[in-house]
Amino acid sequence: MAVPKPFQHRVIKLNRRRPPTILQRVHGICVCGNQPIPLGHLPGAINVPLRALERKLATLPREREIIAYCRGPYCVLSFEAVALLRERGFNVRRMAEGFPEWQAYGLPIERP
Repeated sequence: MAVPKPFQHRVIKLNRRRPPTILQRVHGICVCGNQPIPLGHLPGAINVPLRALERKLATLPREREIIAYCRGPYCVLSFEAVALLRERGFNVRRMAEGFPEWQAYGLPIERP
């Protein structure tokens, strides 16, 4: 089955052996839900529920690439966030994995 065009986009994949240096030059957005994730988030990332994303567009950096992520590889919220942000002219990618995988790999996190 082919992936619908709105969902065909670049992704960033995690690598257990090599910490992602991409975070030094991107802006992370967690679109997981209404409440901040109690376990933490990617360093420097912000929590913007998908339904609030449209209202927050003016606060997002256009000069930096954005990485959207959510609860895991099967969570569709990050797909929808990428589609919306691209439609509005942002340079954005989706993280193939989610916060649980990031944490399981032992990568740095920030706690609320």
